[in-house]
Amino acid sequence: MRKAILPLFFILVFLSAPDLQASKFFMKMSFGLSAGGDVEDILITSPEYAKYVSIGEVEKSQWGLSVFWEFTYKLNQYIGFSVGNGYESRKLEGGRTEFNSPQFEASYFLTPEFSADIVPITFSLVFSLPVSNKFHLNFSGGVGYYIASFQSKSEWKTSLTDFSTWEYRSWNFKGHAQSFGFHLGTSSDVHLSGGVFLIFDVGYRSIRFDNIESDKDIGQETTFFFLRFYEGGEALTDFDYRLSEVNLSGISGRLGLKFQF
Repeated sequence: MRKAILPLFFILVFLSAPDLQASKFFMKMSFGLSAGGDVEDILITSPEYAKYVSIGEVEKSQWGLSVFWEFTYKLNQYIGFSVGNGYESRKLEGGRTEFNSPQFEASYFLTPEFSADIVPITFSLVFSLPVSNKFHLNFSGGVGYYIASFQSKSEWKTSLTDFSTWEYRSWNFKGHAQSFGFHLGTSSDVHLSGGVFLIFDVGYRSIRFDNIESDKDIGQETTFFFLRFYEGGEALTDFDYRLSEVNLSGISGRLGLKFQF
């Protein structure tokens, strides 16, 4: 075992040693889609109305836009380091809630919806495998710092018709959070001409936000949605929707261009 360690050490040194002629800077820009993730949420109401509230469908996430740009420094044709930045927008849904009015034969429905905007700052180690003069495969992995903002887009719907003594008022709030995560990915480079390459990236990211704070002080840091029912002008009950965690782990696929300097 010890005899194998020394040759392996020299191979690693060879791969990581800078080659001044091969050392180059690359910049890439890519656009695509990302998916995956879910939310943990809760709807709180007055104790006397708790038995009239039920939560149904599970939480889910929809496909979102992903934009990414990255700067890479190649130590040699095999090893490099990169720093990246970008933007991602997502739409998520919480558990569907139903409130059955104790006074009237009617139901109010809420499917919590909110948008998530994420700005990643990533640091990666890149290993490149030159398949041919025109085609390279790249494998990368690293850590990222993610800055996220959330905005409630929930809408209440009711089965009541032509009944003016019931009304509701709602307030929507914005929130923010930051967290660390890690990522893995692979990409292919196709040399077009000069220092221009066509790239296709596929990656996986693991990131969770459990420290969500409201942008406005309304008594609860994780309160996103607040709604109050009225009967004939008198407040009847409050509903307080909160997020405890947002999981945006998932896959992404992007197409773009890489420029060599």
